[in-house]
Amino acid sequence: MNAIGYIRISTKDQSRYSLEYQQTEVERYCERNQLKLLAVFKDNGQCSDTFDRPDWLALETFIREHKGAVRFLIIFDHDRFSRNLPEALAKISSLEKKFGIRVIATNEAIDTDTTDPSVFLNRAFKYLIANHELIHIRKRTRMGIRQAMENGRFVNMAPYGYKNARDESGRGIILVDPAKSPLVQKIFADFISGDSLMTIFRSVKGLGFPAKGNSAIQRILERSVYAGLIKIVTAEGKEKYIRAIHEAIIPEAQFWTAQRLLHPGRISRSRLTEEVPLRGLLKCWCGCSMTAGKSRGRSKYYTYYRCMKHGKNFSADMIHDKLRAVIAHLSLTPRQVAYIETAAKTKLENATIHRAALIEEKKKALAVVAEKLHRMEEKYMNDEIETSTYKKWYPKFMADQSALQEEIKNLKTDQSDKWTQLIRLFPYLQDLSVIFDKADVVQKQALLKVWFKQSLIFDNGVFRTAWINPAFAHNCVVLKEKGLLEVEEKGEMTGETPMCTRDGN
Repeated sequence: MNAIGYIRISTKDQSRYSLEYQQTEVERYCERNQLKLLAVFKDNGQCSDTFDRPDWLALETFIREHKGAVRFLIIFDHDRFSRNLPEALAKISSLEKKFGIRVIATNEAIDTDTTDPSVFLNRAFKYLIANHELIHIRKRTRMGIRQAMENGRFVNMAPYGYKNARDESGRGIILVDPAKSPLVQKIFADFISGDSLMTIFRSVKGLGFPAKGNSAIQRILERSVYAGLIKIVTAEGKEKYIRAIHEAIIPEAQFWTAQRLLHPGRISRSRLTEEVPLRGLLKCWCGCSMTAGKSRGRSKYYTYYRCMKHGKNFSADMIHDKLRAVIAHLSLTPRQVAYIETAAKTKLENATIHRAALIEEKKKALAVVAEKLHRMEEKYMNDEIETSTYKKWYPKFMADQSALQEEIKNLKTDQSDKWTQLIRLFPYLQDLSVIFDKADVVQKQALLKVWFKQSLIFDNGVFRTAWINPAFAHNCVVLKEKGLLEVEEKGEMTGETPMCTRDGN
């Protein structure tokens, strides 16, 4: 009679029996009971609570291809078969009913009657003990992970911007990836500067950021690991942060600023409209945010901003006129414009080179996906995989293929006219009011956040701000002399460039 063998070892279940020992015992059992061993399938390092294991799936394929030729499935012991009580019993029943194969362990007699209630009870008890042991193993693993996190150790797969490594003691640690970490720094810096999540995503996507989906950038911004912090949830459901032993990519202060912007304490229910572009940005001298509304006059409605604490209305037209006067005096110097022009040209040239390399990379990825599709279709036609498996993976491969084809198409789009468009825009950098007037309300708010950080204060007919973009430091004196804007804490020109953020970008 023909038999096949199955052996398994897991990296987590701490079995004292090696694969070699298990295979030897299976072979000896078959020899003692005059069974012809057709094949031995072994899963190395696979989890014991599911049958979604590579070699087990290969074993099932073998059984289907040799239906009726195999009478026994010999296993070393039942805890090597599975540690999941219901799944193990269901799988044994399925093999017996569907293929006429009896599952026998090396410590059981070859003529064991699997329909005997006592045999069923004995096996169920063994699987129950194995299941109980698995739960304890997982509990110890969770406790070990928790202890490592309490000690400031990041224990999972390294997030984007880091890479996994081992320290001197052989324990896992993450190290900063110098090739990817600058993109993480850029994401945080751009977000704090006022760029939207979608704008940031489009920007870093062209620089090689691999993640997809609408929440990709938000997931990066919410990860405390980049600030050298490990987030732990206590048994009471409360969050706490542990200082990590790995190197931070961004300053901790930058991370908390991003959290404040991502999850403001008070949810604003106001809608942005073209009539009140300062809603959410304008504050009264007392520090309260101004709301906006309309009041009916004799012949028309009048729009106003209002401080709820003082109950005083300010004409929106008056405030907007004063804001236009401020913007009219915001300009970049010819030296700054010349620098931006040179830097933009260099970045465009570098981007062109990068796009060529990115196209080749995407083509290789497309070839890999196409090959996977071909192999899967071939296996499906030859009945080597189940229909459910085919239906599960075919849409995924097709989606990946379509996405890569679209990315290659976009990357091949002619970029030669971009420089021409940029040249036409440079003169407006010395007259930003033109750009502001042509922007929609969302773009206006984005510009104001870049120019004045997060808010403008209106006090006795004059705007005040705690921070102005360092690029406009030379405009501050004129703005103050004309009674248009007072900067409480002037920004300083930082870095080596004539126009840069505080991070040097």
